[in-house]
Amino acid sequence: MEEGMEAAEVSDLLVRDGRIIEIRKNLSARGATVIDARDRIVMPGFVDTHWHLWNTLLRPRVTGVFGASNFGNYTPMKALYGPLYRPLDSYRSVRLSLAEALACGITTVLNFNHNVVSRDHADAELRAHHEMGVRTLFGYGTPEGRGGEIVSEADVLAVRDRWFGSTSDTSVVYGLGVCPGQMLADDAAMARRNGLPIIVHGVRGLLQAGLVGPDVRVAHSYRITDADIASAGANGARFSTSATVESMLGAAYYSNAVNVQRLLGTVAVSVDSAATQTADMFNAMRAMLSSSVSAEAGGKAPFTVRELVEAVTVGGARFHGLEDEIGTLTVGKRADIQLLRTDQPTMAPFSPTDAQSVMDAVVFHGTPQIVDTVMVEGQVLLEGGELRRTSSRAIISEAQDSMSWLDLRALTSSSAG
Repeated sequence: MEEGMEAAEVSDLLVRDGRIIEIRKNLSARGATVIDARDRIVMPGFVDTHWHLWNTLLRPRVTGVFGASNFGNYTPMKALYGPLYRPLDSYRSVRLSLAEALACGITTVLNFNHNVVSRDHADAELRAHHEMGVRTLFGYGTPEGRGGEIVSEADVLAVRDRWFGSTSDTSVVYGLGVCPGQMLADDAAMARRNGLPIIVHGVRGLLQAGLVGPDVRVAHSYRITDADIASAGANGARFSTSATVESMLGAAYYSNAVNVQRLLGTVAVSVDSAATQTADMFNAMRAMLSSSVSAEAGGKAPFTVRELVEAVTVGGARFHGLEDEIGTLTVGKRADIQLLRTDQPTMAPFSPTDAQSVMDAVVFHGTPQIVDTVMVEGQVLLEGGELRRTSSRAIISEAQDSMSWLDLRALTSSSAG
């Protein structure tokens, strides 16, 4: 996965203290735990760059998010259920989301939380992140339905002091950002006062206000011109595409991700909302390819297979500002790794001849069902398709309980209204 390194070569990889120590053939290390990777592709974990983990619970209620329907009932369902969330529901939704992330080979997420109902809700979600062990940037936003409010600086700082202070473990849950609502300039100023990244839906508002800088992370690559991309990129902004969702929403939201790639040399990928579709990064790569082929008529060459694989790995690492730490299998980098099964019907017969054929197999034939083992910081979190730290069954049962409780509250709320 590192440029110039033969991706199809059979090698051993040694991990110690959370980092890749050595990569070569016929390695041995006394006392090491051996993971048998025969019939497996060993590659970096996928890196998500924008995911509203709080609303994964809502997938039974969200329908019709495609075409001219323009988000279906996603927006009204968020508005109905969001204010009803208890901290417990936020906690359970994050656990469910991260269980799905691991099942899909994702080792890093950006929790774009636009429903921080209270400081307790933020604490509950961060507790879930620590328990699940997936690398995380936590984006602190306003509560659902209250986007016109300023993000509370006091709450942001309290959460930073508790979870990201000098004595906190930030090796995996590594950072805090601000997700501005409608009070864009005020929220951006608050973030900058405190040295926190600014995470936004779209870049035009920041461009018009002259507020784009290297601390800006832009989710979505639709409704932007080449001039927007070039201007924001020149000021250090980083872009990602919610490829699968954007491909479902029709021409008005069609992804310009390939334009970002051609103009800036890199783009990242995000899940967006698992209430509307799954966290399947294999499918996201194919959606990116499809949108770029459609854009070919505009003079932009479609994505190459290597660019697609880089977008979901090192492209995401660049978006997070972690390209020196994750995103490739490189000696010295953190051991965020996934093993993909090649002995599955969708991948067989697997007989790679070079690096290109391995990447072709991942992009065109990969599905979450081939994700076998996932580690973050050298810790195995998924093995044989099963979670190591907790039970999928327990997480699903808790999510069902929360959804039943929220349904009852929603019914009561609607009746009272």
